[in-house]
Amino acid sequence: MSYFRLVENRGALPALDGLRGIAILTVVAFHGVESFGMAGPLLPLGGFDLATPLYSGWMGVNLFFVLSGFLITHHLLRRWRGNVTRADIGQYLLMRWIRIVPTYYVVLLVAASGIVPYHVVQAEYLGWQVLYHLFFLQDYLPSGILGPFWSLGVEEKFYLVMPVALLIAWKLGSARRELAFLLTIAVLPLGIRLLAYQGAESLAADTFLRNWRNPFHLNLDGLFLGAACAWIYAKRDHFPRLRSAGAAAAFAPIGCLLIAGIILWQALAPGSRFLHQVALFPLTAAAMALILLGSLLRASPGSRLLESRVLAGAGRIAYSWYLTHVLVMHALWGIVTASVPGILGQPAALQVTVFFPVYFAVSLVTALALHYAVEKPCLILKDRVGSPRAGTAVFPARAA
Repeated sequence: MSYFRLVENRGALPALDGLRGIAILTVVAFHGVESFGMAGPLLPLGGFDLATPLYSGWMGVNLFFVLSGFLITHHLLRRWRGNVTRADIGQYLLMRWIRIVPTYYVVLLVAASGIVPYHVVQAEYLGWQVLYHLFFLQDYLPSGILGPFWSLGVEEKFYLVMPVALLIAWKLGSARRELAFLLTIAVLPLGIRLLAYQGAESLAADTFLRNWRNPFHLNLDGLFLGAACAWIYAKRDHFPRLRSAGAAAAFAPIGCLLIAGIILWQALAPGSRFLHQVALFPLTAAAMALILLGSLLRASPGSRLLESRVLAGAGRIAYSWYLTHVLVMHALWGIVTASVPGILGQPAALQVTVFFPVYFAVSLVTALALHYAVEKPCLILKDRVGSPRAGTAVFPARAA
């Protein structure tokens, strides 16, 4: 049945599904090995932990932000070619609600209900936690029901902000000024981080997440760099130097080298407060944007990999997989430790070797179940809602 096909229409930009697939695979891998490496090197070799790249799988979230910035802006630039009407704005908001909210609410209910074994939610103030999660405030308030939910708070706010930014950019009169406006927003988090930097501040996990990682305003860099990529791609005739063969071919390799440098910096200076409080996330966002822009403007040796059906399939279920994989991880680890005597006393490398394949397989099956039961019906409804509408113009928009 066509309903169960993950990869049907690849669209005009098939590399995007591949990048989304890479993003979810790195995040799933990161959470699958993160706790095992806390006591020491997981796969030591000559003083280096071979699992270090896996510990950097959190970068997949930053790649998601860049992709979201690109996709939302690309969508709006294609649809809002003439006058922007109230119906256009309402249609956009409804499509975003259908795409994100029902699937998220289902997982939120399951996570908060306590029915998943070994997933512990603090009972105190549970009603309050559920309330602010319903309104996507968990990037500023504790994401205590399920850790990955914080990024949904960031994404939802961006969906509200980007149309306003787009309409302001259109008033600036030239593609270069419009791009400069988007890039100015993208560098704001770096400025905020520099002003707030306190080298002596504790890097305890809750403090770090609350002050330096989760808040929406500190993630504007990835979102608006993605938006800038969409602007360059849509108006590439205005930026001949950026789309020249030499520049386009260099973007993705430079981005990959930057990521490698970040991973190495983390490995060599794990306690660097400047890295974690100031440089880490802006550099990661810039690297992801370069990789995306290079993939859009020029075919590269990695293009065939990005367009593979495996990565495309992972990309299509990325949202369901992202929402559920930590729930699965908690349940499985509890079951493994309860049913395999002595497993906690074994070397971490052995523990992860036993646990990770089961975790990966079960989380994948769970994601597929959520995708077909909840997410895909929402996608079908969103496409139906997305048909062109007529209405009264409230903003005159320039052609994309």
